[in-house]
Amino acid sequence: TISKPALSNKDSDYNAKALYQYLCESYGKQVLLGQHDTIGTSAETDMIYKTTGKYPAIRFGDLMLATENDSITTDTEMNIAMDWASKDGIVGYMWHWAAPDDKREYYADQTDFDIKKAVTKENIAELSLEDIKKLQKDGKVSKECVAVVQDIDTVSEKLSTLRDEGIAVLWRPLHEASNGDFWWGNDKEAYKWLWKLMYERQTKYHKLNNLIWVWSAQNADWYVGDEYCDVLSCDVYDDGNKDAQVNIMLFLQSISKNKPIAMSECGSFPDIQSIADEKAMWAFIGQWGGNYLMTDDGKLAEENNTAAELIKMYNNNLTLTRDKLPDFTHLASSIKDTEEKSAESKKNDSSKADSKTKKENTSKQNRKKGL
Repeated sequence: TISKPALSNKDSDYNAKALYQYLCESYGKQVLLGQHDTIGTSAETDMIYKTTGKYPAIRFGDLMLATENDSITTDTEMNIAMDWASKDGIVGYMWHWAAPDDKREYYADQTDFDIKKAVTKENIAELSLEDIKKLQKDGKVSKECVAVVQDIDTVSEKLSTLRDEGIAVLWRPLHEASNGDFWWGNDKEAYKWLWKLMYERQTKYHKLNNLIWVWSAQNADWYVGDEYCDVLSCDVYDDGNKDAQVNIMLFLQSISKNKPIAMSECGSFPDIQSIADEKAMWAFIGQWGGNYLMTDDGKLAEENNTAAELIKMYNNNLTLTRDKLPDFTHLASSIKDTEEKSAESKKNDSSKADSKTKKENTSKQNRKKGL
């Protein structure tokens, strides 16, 4: 359990508050099931339904093409996400961020982009891109820094579509940083700088107050701090091991005891009985897509999850699927009403206290005057 769960962004909108409240209240009791879809499709999610008769609670997408001049596929992604949310599903996104250079590759060994060159001491998070470019002309920031900001702004524009539709998003950028596979994982301090820049620019400059920030660097030395994230997570690819992975959960809990812990990716779902036995009640588990779930000819790939295992996982009182989710719009309205009543009550209490103080002061003055 988590005592007094609160989002890191103090300006989070009520849609994000509703989703996070539900996530925290479910944590330790039931596991939200998630599925990663191929970009621009719902192929894997549809396969889950075809196999189990249930939809996952969370549909995870990828904004990889947002900065790749593929607006058609990215807009399709947004439409799929909006349709999913309209059916009370939870929306999640990651970002395989292609390095902002001519190669546009995201694996570290395939790009020459050096994140350390982007780092600056200048406070640029809330500046316009034009002002940041002026700093570049003055030699105060690098071209790498400007390129990073441009990409953040581009992906933020897409996310704003979901914000404007009142859709909260489980947002997991800069994943698996500490293993060094991606360009953003070449240097610990540069990674932390980039995470904080993205966090501050997206929350303060772009006002993306619908985001719930999911960290998955998976190494305590790379942790960005409780004030910059809302969920700690890990990616588990363990060659068909179906254990609940409770030791990884305990490790993440040792980094922060104030946040829900999730398995953001996995090669195969842990066995539900192992989850129950180990009490490894992950906040959510995201099954990876592609060939981890489907064959090239569109059939269920049973090497990682058999049909029987998926049916058992999805039809279980310990797991949460889309049909079990609440009406988040109603929950958001309820939270808003509660906060407004609480604020009004505090205001009235303050007014009463001020009135009482004034009366006491008047009484004291009258006594001094002998009245």
